[in-house]
Amino acid sequence: MAFAIAWLMNVLGAVPCVSSVTNLTWFGVAQWQLNVFGFFGMAMFGAIYHIVPQVTGIEWPCTKSVRRHYWLAALGIVLIVLPLAIGGLVQGFHWANVNKSNVDVAKGALMFLRVSTLGELLILVGNLMLLGNLIGLSVRYYKIHFVPVYKDATAELKPAEVKP
Repeated sequence: MAFAIAWLMNVLGAVPCVSSVTNLTWFGVAQWQLNVFGFFGMAMFGAIYHIVPQVTGIEWPCTKSVRRHYWLAALGIVLIVLPLAIGGLVQGFHWANVNKSNVDVAKGALMFLRVSTLGELLILVGNLMLLGNLIGLSVRYYKIHFVPVYKDATAELKPAEVKP
């Protein structure tokens, strides 16, 4: 869905009357963020959550964090893309007004940037949840697969005798 919306934003941005407003504004950044986070990032997270348990043969330590990560990332993407797209349109209309200085246009975009920063923080929290889940899974994998092998390998070893 994110890919389709980003594609529609690209088509909309190609229309000359729209492009004259959105060109070189935060609208292009919003489209790029939707492609990167909304499409590619979410597809990679889905692949990680599907493939890693199959490769390791172990379920995720906290299955609730998988769902939380999804919703945090989805909300973060919305909070990044919508404010930047709206801010890009507002910025483009302000630049069309010759009575506005560049400083006023930049100040007008600050609130949109602050909200998008909140979206990036939500994505960061979700990614930290994924990292915690991966660390927990790695520790469980180590305890299941490496500790018994190490104990079996060292069980036959005797400590060296010290002779004076």
